[in-house]
Amino acid sequence: MRTRCSKFHNLPELMNIFAEVADIKTAESLNLPRPKGNFHTITSEPTPIQKEMVDALGLRAKDVRDKLVKPEIDNMLAITNDGRKLGLDQRVINPNLPDDPNSKINKATANIYKIWEDTKEKSSTQVVFCDLSTPKNEKENKFSLYDDIKQKLIKQGIPKNEIAFIHDAKTDKQRQDLFGKVNKGKIRILVGSTEKMGAGTNIQEKLVALHHIDCPWRPSDLAQREGRILRRGNGNDQVDIYKYVTKDTFDAYLYQTIEKKQQFISQIMTDKSPMRSLEDIDKLTLNYAEIKALCVGNPKIKEKMDLEQDIKKLTVLQLQHKKNIYNLQDSIAIHLPKQLFVAKNNITNYKSDLETAKTNTKAVEEGYINPLEVQGQNYNKRSDAGEAIKEALKLTATKDGAIIGAYRGFKLHGSYDIFTNEYVVTLKGEMNYPIKLEQGFSGAGIVTRLDNIIEKIQAYVKTETNKQENILEQIETAKTEVEKPFAKENELKDKIARVTALTTELSLDANRDGNGNGNAPQTERETEKQENIKAEVLIFPHIPEPPKQENNIKQVVTKDNVMGQNIEIPPKTIAGEAEQIEKPKNKVIPHRKNNAQIAL
Repeated sequence: MRTRCSKFHNLPELMNIFAEVADIKTAESLNLPRPKGNFHTITSEPTPIQKEMVDALGLRAKDVRDKLVKPEIDNMLAITNDGRKLGLDQRVINPNLPDDPNSKINKATANIYKIWEDTKEKSSTQVVFCDLSTPKNEKENKFSLYDDIKQKLIKQGIPKNEIAFIHDAKTDKQRQDLFGKVNKGKIRILVGSTEKMGAGTNIQEKLVALHHIDCPWRPSDLAQREGRILRRGNGNDQVDIYKYVTKDTFDAYLYQTIEKKQQFISQIMTDKSPMRSLEDIDKLTLNYAEIKALCVGNPKIKEKMDLEQDIKKLTVLQLQHKKNIYNLQDSIAIHLPKQLFVAKNNITNYKSDLETAKTNTKAVEEGYINPLEVQGQNYNKRSDAGEAIKEALKLTATKDGAIIGAYRGFKLHGSYDIFTNEYVVTLKGEMNYPIKLEQGFSGAGIVTRLDNIIEKIQAYVKTETNKQENILEQIETAKTEVEKPFAKENELKDKIARVTALTTELSLDANRDGNGNGNAPQTERETEKQENIKAEVLIFPHIPEPPKQENNIKQVVTKDNVMGQNIEIPPKTIAGEAEQIEKPKNKVIPHRKNNAQIAL
């Protein structure tokens, strides 16, 4: 038995660890030049045979759910895979079934031909993705949708040499030659699978349209497909991406699920706050309730999917709101008070230094300065004082430096920054006022710069005062914001309640056949099936019928109870007894064998 993770928890912490070793950059954040993608969905109605086959899948799913079949014989993954084939084309299940003129394959070929005709002048190219019914060996003589698509395109008028399969390129050289022909417009229609035409396929130069004939298994597969056309180097400003869906089959639901999971990935691989838990995004398998809803065309399943999408978006907004609340609470309790304390201290220290400067500054004659002490000697002229500072700095050419003198009540500290290769003179009072001296500085200029920085202390007091007022305003604003509830809290609760109700309803709908009282209402199509069962050919693997259990002979055991009365004790139910399920008379359930079964 193989096991894998089904759910991931604590994603914010996981992404924080990941962010320590990686930076996440998406195409949107980098604003890379890419063509604009126009997305289209082309739908087709299912044939009566496809509807019957989807119902048959529901019966198989029920047997799997009720454990009437071993997992190695049938399971939900196998049923989902058969559902993908059925949504693609009924001939993939049985080549002898008719080709529906309104099937999605015929609509796709008509659309491909129209685009080919409209873009003849530019020799624009198209890429077609289909992971199922790939080209077969001629000796196998099996049906292939690839060959079917090619023959229909040729019949409509596209030259055979302008259509190619990626499977025809067996070597790397052949692949590169094929890609070159597509980029030059010599081959205008390239058909392939995600595995063979994913990463490393550079055919974007003339690509104007991409066609999803079927839905891939994983979100990464869908991203790889669309990455062939939505990439740098495409000469078109706008491109078209088509998805072909058969209604009331697995198609629509699979696309919805894939896109939902892709949104989870996109939401995680950004700088936003990820959700705390995430289901596995690797494999895609439907459960019994989902398959049953698809069988009866239940609109509740689409409503549930849409609501789940909305809940995910609202949950992200709610998480962001909570994160903002936590940040505001931290700001109110820790960060803003700390900033306020620093601002108040700075104001006090700047005012003290301002008073020191005023006390130690006297009026002097022109050409003279207030006494400037360097290495124990006073200087009254700028040039003499500056030259003395330069000589003193040479003696303190270290990072830590030393006190070299005093000026206007402040100590003079000299040091050398080995990284910037600059001397630094710092006035030291209650606060420090560093001045970096570039190479070749003049002695007289040093004193002028010391006077200028002392004159700026008054401006520093004003700056810190404004900062203090701003911090007080931030505290009041934060206190108001932290009390505000999440604006869409009620909407989120209502949608969660609705999804819970829908999940219960879907489960009840799915369980009525096997666990109900036998009086559950039938759909019009189910009633018609039982009244008029017609012959049809189905190729599905065989599921053995559950063995019938012989009726147990009822045994009554009497025993005196505490009141002296005889009571009947019914026989115990045999452990593992198979549940008997009613099925329409003479109706053969589609079974999992490689041979055809005829349902009469």
